[in-house]
Amino acid sequence: GSHMGVKERNRLEAHSSSVRGVAFSPDGQTIASASDDKTVKLWNRNGQLLQTLTGHSSSVWGVAFSPDGQTIASASDDKTVKLWNRNGQLLQTLTGHSSSVRGVAFSPDGQTIASASDDKTVKLWNRNGQLLQTLTGHSSSVWGVAFSPDGQTIASASDDKTVKLWNRNGQLLQTLTGHSSSVWGVAFSPDGQTIASASDDKTVKLWNRNGQLLQTLTGHSSSVRGVAFSPDGQTIASASDDKTVKLWNRNGQLLQTLTGHSSSVNGVAFRPDGQTIASASDDKTVKLWNRNGQLLQTLTGHSSSVWGVAFSPDGQTIASASDDKTVKLWNRNGQHLQTLTGHSSSVWGVAFSPDGQTIASASDDKTVKLWNRNGQLLQTLTGHSSSVRGVAFSPDGQTIASASDDKTVKLWNRNGQLLQTLTGHSSSVWGVAFSPDDQTIASASDDKTVKLWNRNGQLLQTLTGHSSSVRGVAFSPDGQTIASASDDKTVKLWNRNGQLLQTLTGHSSSVRGVAFSPDGQTIASASDDKTVKLWNRNGQLLQTLTGHSSSVWGVAFSPDGQTIASASSDKTVKLWN
Repeated sequence: GSHMGVKERNRLEAHSSSVRGVAFSPDGQTIASASDDKTVKLWNRNGQLLQTLTGHSSSVWGVAFSPDGQTIASASDDKTVKLWNRNGQLLQTLTGHSSSVRGVAFSPDGQTIASASDDKTVKLWNRNGQLLQTLTGHSSSVWGVAFSPDGQTIASASDDKTVKLWNRNGQLLQTLTGHSSSVWGVAFSPDGQTIASASDDKTVKLWNRNGQLLQTLTGHSSSVRGVAFSPDGQTIASASDDKTVKLWNRNGQLLQTLTGHSSSVNGVAFRPDGQTIASASDDKTVKLWNRNGQLLQTLTGHSSSVWGVAFSPDGQTIASASDDKTVKLWNRNGQHLQTLTGHSSSVWGVAFSPDGQTIASASDDKTVKLWNRNGQLLQTLTGHSSSVRGVAFSPDGQTIASASDDKTVKLWNRNGQLLQTLTGHSSSVWGVAFSPDDQTIASASDDKTVKLWNRNGQLLQTLTGHSSSVRGVAFSPDGQTIASASDDKTVKLWNRNGQLLQTLTGHSSSVRGVAFSPDGQTIASASDDKTVKLWNRNGQLLQTLTGHSSSVWGVAFSPDGQTIASASSDKTVKLWN
C-alpha cells in the first residue's frame, strides 16, 4: 500500500526464480519482467499480474516493448528471441543464434529487433523473424544491446570488456575500451550523444559517440548489471550485485542509493514520465521506486536550525520556521518563494489557515504573527509573557491557538483579540492542536501531560503516562485519537477519554514532533536521533527515514499523503515520498 511506499512503491512477487530483466511499456502503464522461471510476466502499475508469457524452454534474460507498446520481445537461454502480443500470444520465434540470447532491443521505428548472444554476435531481425544482419567482432559473449534514439547506431556490451558501436549495415564504428572486466549492460542517453556502460568492474562509464570516456561512476561495491537513463537524460540508474540501485547525475555524482532488495539487482528501467523506477532482482521481485528513491528534496537556505514545518492546504507550499528569526515559504520542488521577516528572535512554530491564505508564526519574542502569502505582516498577537512555542488554526479558520513557556495556551481571533487563556499546566506548553470537529484543543507540556480543553477554556481531560516532557501533539483526522511526542523517546496514542491505546517505542532519543497522515493510518514522528519514523495505528514501525545530520524537530504530511516534510537543526527541510 501507499504508506509502506516511502522508498518502495510496490513489490511485484510471483516469479518462482530470479528476475533478470524489466521494462516499461511506452505508455508507462505496463511492466514486463523476465525470469529464470522461463516466463515473462506483464503487470499493471499497481503490481497486479496481467499475463504470463509461457513458451521459452529455458531462462529468459531480457525483455523489451516495441515503441507502439503492442509487441513484447523476450531473449532466452533457449537460443531464441520470441515476439508476443499484449494478450500473451506468441507471434514469432527468431531462431539463428547458436547460444543463449542475453539481451534484446527494438529500433525506435519498431521495425528492427536486435539480439545479443553468448555466440559473440548481435543479430538484427525484422518483425517477421527474418535475419537481416549479423554483427561480428566481439571476442566473447555479448550481454547487452541498445539502439541510439535515431535508430542509426547499435551499441553492444560484451564479456570481452568492450562496448562496440555499429551502424545498421553491420559495420563496426567504434570500440569503447576502458572497463577492466565484463560489460553487462549498455544504454544511450535520450539525445543519443552519451553511452552508459555497466561493468563487472563495479563501475558505470559514460562515453561520447566518438568513444571518448567522459565519466566513471564509482560507488557500487560489486558488479554493475544494468544501466538506464531517465527520460530527461539527467539521471542515470545503475543496478548492482551489491543489492542496490544507485541514481547518479551526468557529472558522476551519486544522488541516491535505493536499498531494499535482498539479493543482486539485475536490471533497471525508468517509466516514460521519469517518475518511477523499476528494478529486477535475484530475490524474485521487481520493485517500483519513486524518482528519488526516498528523499525528494532538501530545502536549504535557512542560516540556522529549522524548528517547524507546515504544508499549505493545497499541498503546493511548504512553510518552515527557523532559529534564524524567519519563516520561509517554498514550493514542492524546493524553490524558495518568500522569506517572512519581522520576528526579533527564533521562530518555533508555523501554521497555515485552512484557506491557505494566512500563515501564523510563533516566536521566542513572545508574539504570534499573522502573514499573507506574499510575506506581508497582517497582525501581531501580543499577550504571552514568555516564548511562544507552538501555534495552530481552528478548522473553521477563525481562531488561533498559541502555546507558551508562560504555561498557558491562548485563543485569539484573526484580528488579534485575545478570546481565552487556558491555564492549568504547571510548566511550559510546547505544542497545541485543534480537533477536526473544532470542539477540543489539545496541549502538550513540559509537565509531562497532554491536556484536553473545550473552546471556553474548560479542562476536559489530563493525559498522564509520559515520564518526561511532552513536545508535540496531534489529532487523528477522525478526531478520535490523540498522538503525543515526548522526551521519554516514545509516542503515545490516546482516545479522547484519556485512555492510553498504544506506546510507540523505537526512537533512541527525544521525540520532538508527531503527525498523522491524512487517511489517519500512519503516524510520523520526528526525533533527536536524527530520524523520522513511520508507524501504523497498532504501534508497528513501518519505516525509518534517515538523511538528516542532526535532530529532527518537526514533521508534516502533505494533504495528499504522498509527501512528508521534516525540519531539522541541520538547517534543512527534507521532503520524502
